[in-house]
Amino acid sequence: MKHLVIFLLSVCFAFSLVAQRPLFMPLEFQKAIEKGTRTKNGLPGKNYWINHADYNIKAYFDPQTANLKGSAQITYYNNSPDTLKIIVIRLYQDWLKKGSMRDFVLDPNDIHNGTQVSNLKIDGQVYTKEKIRLYSGIMTIKLEKSILPRSKANIEIDWEVKIPTNRAVRYGKYGERTFFIGYWYPEIAVYDDIMAWDTRPFTGSQEYYNDHNNFYVELTVPVPNVVWSSGELINMEQVFDEKIIKRIKQAQNSENIEKIITQEDIKRQQILKKTKGELTWIFEAKQIPQFAFATSDHYVWDASSLKMPNNNRVFISAVYNPENKEFSRKAWLSREIIKHYSFKLLKIPFPYPQMTVFNGGGAMEYPGMVNEANFPDSCADVYVTAHEIGHTYFPFYTGSNETFYAWMDEGIINFIPRFIAQDIFPEKCQDIFKSMIEKYARTAGSIEDLPIMVSSAYVYIYSTYRNIAYNRPAFALYQLEQYVGKEKFFEALREFTKRWAYKHSYPYDFFNTFNQILGEDLTWFWRSYFFEFAYPDLSIDSYNYVEGKLSITIKNTGGLPVALKLYITDQNNNKMLVQRKMSVWKNTDRLTLTLPLSGKPRIIEIDNLEGADKNPQDNIIKLW
Repeated sequence: MKHLVIFLLSVCFAFSLVAQRPLFMPLEFQKAIEKGTRTKNGLPGKNYWINHADYNIKAYFDPQTANLKGSAQITYYNNSPDTLKIIVIRLYQDWLKKGSMRDFVLDPNDIHNGTQVSNLKIDGQVYTKEKIRLYSGIMTIKLEKSILPRSKANIEIDWEVKIPTNRAVRYGKYGERTFFIGYWYPEIAVYDDIMAWDTRPFTGSQEYYNDHNNFYVELTVPVPNVVWSSGELINMEQVFDEKIIKRIKQAQNSENIEKIITQEDIKRQQILKKTKGELTWIFEAKQIPQFAFATSDHYVWDASSLKMPNNNRVFISAVYNPENKEFSRKAWLSREIIKHYSFKLLKIPFPYPQMTVFNGGGAMEYPGMVNEANFPDSCADVYVTAHEIGHTYFPFYTGSNETFYAWMDEGIINFIPRFIAQDIFPEKCQDIFKSMIEKYARTAGSIEDLPIMVSSAYVYIYSTYRNIAYNRPAFALYQLEQYVGKEKFFEALREFTKRWAYKHSYPYDFFNTFNQILGEDLTWFWRSYFFEFAYPDLSIDSYNYVEGKLSITIKNTGGLPVALKLYITDQNNNKMLVQRKMSVWKNTDRLTLTLPLSGKPRIIEIDNLEGADKNPQDNIIKLW
């Protein structure tokens, strides 16, 4: 007996050690903690640093030919303690180059010979093609003169590129003389404390990872096209008619939706300073990870503004084809969405001075801009717009590496805008969380249901990428919010957002911040949902009823910790509900409950997790 007791105690101790083992942490993150740039509690370390650049760009775009030609002077600030012997420049637009890796099938007529780069100088030194390694849009340049720690380098570069006109994926042509343009200029890659230079090619599925940079951009476009961008227009007096200027200034201080450009204005050509030739539009933007712009000669423009908790005003615009009548509500809808993020959910002032939702196609976020199709369904409309505008916080504001960990922006922003949609259109969007659960349930437990922490940079099957970037993390965050409550969940998310504002956040910063703010070691939750092969599936393992007591054992067959709702119907049709939080599964895959019953049990049933349980047939037993 003594030996048996010792054996059982040893088994229990061993199980306890397994249950409390820490999460796997890559060596890169361990070293960052050792160096003091990151911490175990989710805060930036005392030695944290981030690099950035100032871009001074002059570009000419021709809507007739879709050719864009530009020159840039870039000041790159190396705030790191490292000596940089190379510099990496991204040509995102080269994903359309012949021979580049791509995740999508594109129109062959959009494939080109790549960005034509000329006049590349770094600190006055000319770099010819022979000194550059170019692969799938990644220019690696071995420097003649290293960039020392806490110093800067000056880069000059000229380029020319063709904008896609046949199949617009995230950007391109959306009608006669109408373009939304992203991925159009050479950009310094991120050098951070985790991965050093980010050299992962842009292939289409994963989006981008950039520093928080400053931009001064001069865009010259032929008349009669109007230009909107990520930045604030600083020369409106030189491009717009006095009537339009007056309307813009009114909208910038108005709570109402103002009509800035109408169909009548377009018909009469009473918009710009001149009716022939070209105009140069000058924009400024600070601390944004990318700069986009859009142009059209026949789009109408509605706008309003919203005063933030910090007394700053956000200028909110909708620019659209007047044939798309539903877009006429977009300025109001965008204003409501920004209000919800700033005052109700995150309670963090919208970080950019303006937001323009442009009626292009699909749905794609850029700092200060959204490229969006027309959505007649109001629930889809509010959700998609809230999703794209919400990317302002995740990943732009918090600077996450969405190439490697796409769940940190897409997963979060698949989940939290649903609160906004349900609030704005409660009747039409009442099942919006159910639709999220159903999307994950279709893939859960399948060969495509990979752990979320498998880096999205290496997932080339698009349906699998969608699952680990959007569906599974949204389901995970939903389960966490149900476990801790909405107020506590958003308290933790808010703190994470504040901690990593204008920095570069990684998953462990997120996990550790939530652990600290929620006051609980959630290792058991993070491991199951983010690191392990598991899926939602509870089942009735066994039961026994003796003299008014029902003993029932529930098995967590799938491995994901989920809340338990158990219904027991007795012989008199009395129905008992027994509930347990998902934490009951933190140390076991079986749970035995002993329940007093007033009558003989007739039906034992486990709730199917709002449709997520993969095998609902083993959730119910009818005794007689």
